[in-house]
Amino acid sequence: MVNTSWILQAVIDALASIGLGRELALRVFTGLLVLAIGFLLVKVLTRFSAKVLFKLYPRQVTLIVSRLIYYTLLFIVVVTFLGVLGVDVSGLVIAGGFAGLVVGVALQPVLSNVFAGLYIIAEKAVQPGDAVEIGGVSGEVIALSIMFTRIRTWDGVVVTLPNNMLLSSSFKNYSRTVAKRVEVSIPIAYSGDAEMAYSVVREALGKLTYVLVEPAPDIFVSSIVDGGLNLTVRAWVLDKYYYTAIKELPWAITKALKASGIEIQPPRLDIRLKSIPEPRSGNPVESSGLKTR
Repeated sequence: MVNTSWILQAVIDALASIGLGRELALRVFTGLLVLAIGFLLVKVLTRFSAKVLFKLYPRQVTLIVSRLIYYTLLFIVVVTFLGVLGVDVSGLVIAGGFAGLVVGVALQPVLSNVFAGLYIIAEKAVQPGDAVEIGGVSGEVIALSIMFTRIRTWDGVVVTLPNNMLLSSSFKNYSRTVAKRVEVSIPIAYSGDAEMAYSVVREALGKLTYVLVEPAPDIFVSSIVDGGLNLTVRAWVLDKYYYTAIKELPWAITKALKASGIEIQPPRLDIRLKSIPEPRSGNPVESSGLKTR
């Protein structure tokens, strides 16, 4: 076994010989030892935490958190090194804390978006390709970063939303549902047979392969409108057929009702005209019974 005591003594003597003094030389040697071991521990702990985080969270979150861990541990090592050398680090710590507070207040909107982005990515609340509705904006998520979420609306407009908006308000993620409900309302005339319309619509739904049998479609008269009845149809379809159903379902029901002779009630507008008798003589306005100023 190699005796290292004489090596340590030789290093301390060498440092003392350059004018540092024996006590300061011992501090410098201890500080350098702390610095070397500290750097090694920082590397090991950062890599270990990265491996653990990679198993739990997406790559983007893991890289950011690993960097935060690395610089935090590095700061602790440097402060410890300065303390071993006899440097008063209390002022440095206070100044660093104050600077961090000032920067945190100044960058509060940015930091809120960053932490919101980390949470969203870690929890996978929203992912690229999802159909969502956030703050009244509906469309497909095309990009998700630490700061922003980009959505392409259904009419092709790209909207950029700050991530803290997702956490500060409720949002809808339509891609997380297995099935969606499509609702269609069709007015039929009073002269039409409501029971027959019910049978015709149910038969038409049965011919559409994307309409689910369970939950079963719901067909009912939802209201009475001018000149007819409002027939409401609710059918469930798989998520991938949702937009197909929105386009095809109303047309399929309308064709089936017309083919069965059931009249679809058009919008009705009643206009009443009041005839004014022709004036015989005098002022035509006064003789008509109307008054002027």
